[in-house]
Amino acid sequence: MRKIVNAAIIRDNRVFLVQEKDRKLWTFPGGGIEAHESDEACLHRELREELEGVESAAFSFFTFFYGTSAASGDSILVFLYRADVSGHLRPGQDVSRIAWVTADTGYPVTEATKSFLRALKDRGYLS
Repeated sequence: MRKIVNAAIIRDNRVFLVQEKDRKLWTFPGGGIEAHESDEACLHRELREELEGVESAAFSFFTFFYGTSAASGDSILVFLYRADVSGHLRPGQDVSRIAWVTADTGYPVTEATKSFLRALKDRGYLS
């Protein structure tokens, strides 16, 4: 089972999603944790790889998702952290497109992302 961490960057009742290069589905910024890497260290690394313009970031655990990866078919355990991120965010080396979305986005998203969007809306973070 792969362990993954995602960052929910929320501003004005919208959340930030990315579409990685060569992927059809949109997701929260984040990725797989490397050996001996903490969740927070992984989130910082992934934000550097996926986004430009991040000036600072702080994280707090929000919820998790257990399921199957759409890309590989592997079992995954995904932890979502609320992220307080400052800076003007732009696509980084691993990302082709970015968007600020509501919970009812029209973008095709992963099952984990769909679950997280519902949880964020249910708890009043998104419109």
